[in-house]
Amino acid sequence: MNDLQERSDLLDELLEQTPQSVALIGADNLIVQVNPEFTRLFGYTQEECRDRTLHELIVPVELQDAAAAFSNLVLPGHRVDVEVERQRKDGSRVHVLSVSFRIKSVGGVRLCVTHRDITRRKLSEIGLRALSAKLMRAHETERRRLACELHDEIGQQLTGLQVLLGRGLYHQATSEPMQTRIDEARSIVDNLFVRVRNLSCDLRPVELDHLGLLPALLTHIERYSQRTAIQVSFDHHGIDRRFDSRVETAAFRIVQESLTNCARHSGVDRVNVSVWAATETLNIRIDDRGCGFVPTEVLGSRGSGIFGMRERVRLLGGLFTVESVKTAGATITAQLPLTDPPTAEPAASTHANLDSTRG
Repeated sequence: MNDLQERSDLLDELLEQTPQSVALIGADNLIVQVNPEFTRLFGYTQEECRDRTLHELIVPVELQDAAAAFSNLVLPGHRVDVEVERQRKDGSRVHVLSVSFRIKSVGGVRLCVTHRDITRRKLSEIGLRALSAKLMRAHETERRRLACELHDEIGQQLTGLQVLLGRGLYHQATSEPMQTRIDEARSIVDNLFVRVRNLSCDLRPVELDHLGLLPALLTHIERYSQRTAIQVSFDHHGIDRRFDSRVETAAFRIVQESLTNCARHSGVDRVNVSVWAATETLNIRIDDRGCGFVPTEVLGSRGSGIFGMRERVRLLGGLFTVESVKTAGATITAQLPLTDPPTAEPAASTHANLDSTRG
């Protein structure tokens, strides 16, 4: 009896002193006990919590179904970690890291649910994402401006110089050496014209703004194969229409950067590109059978290009994955939402980890 009392006293002391919110849930899904940090974080007293469900107290209405799904995962023995919003007694919201796991007790199976307030961190993340989105928009705006200037201003001047050298000066030349020099000048201008056009397209192809994603990709892939001798198998479905400009830009940049990485690093002579539209997502898949790489070594590197791709997808609230094994090639996939993409900063998305902790 003394041993049981000591254990009970120890549990009470741990609950009292732990800096995280803790709620113990009975087999009937009702709250058995909460600690002082729970009452401080959510504003409910111990008496107000007892014999009520955690969901009715702190889970917002729109998140009830998701919370129930997480609870169902805990019962078989999984530990569930999730970053999500919860609601205080006064109706205000708080971002928490919620950890749920099963425990055994004399009274039967119980759940322990802890909450750590991460609101400050989430607000910082939202601010950084808003800044990142603003910088990316500014970057694209500057690319568009430079591309237009190269295409319109410098391109037109080079065209005029081509005409002058071709129709005017060449026929007025009084000697063969002078004609030869004019031919050389025409060749230089022709090369400059091609380089300026390529620079303009690399910065931002005019097709992307005026015609849409599919024409921009078709033009880019044709130029890419001509310049690199890498053949691109391009499969597409349902993208012969216009999408939100942010989605079109992100999709084009993902394909562009992926192909660039293939030319620089993979050592292949063929790449497969697939882009298709589903009901709610625009899907992208690029794969090669090249030298491959270790994903963890490049995902955090800002110079790899993959960091920028992942950031673009994240700002739109989509999904981005990289699969690769050295000597076995790489596959990049992205899903971009087509319904109501974020306008400024993305909302903090629910992120969950499942650990199999049976016992």
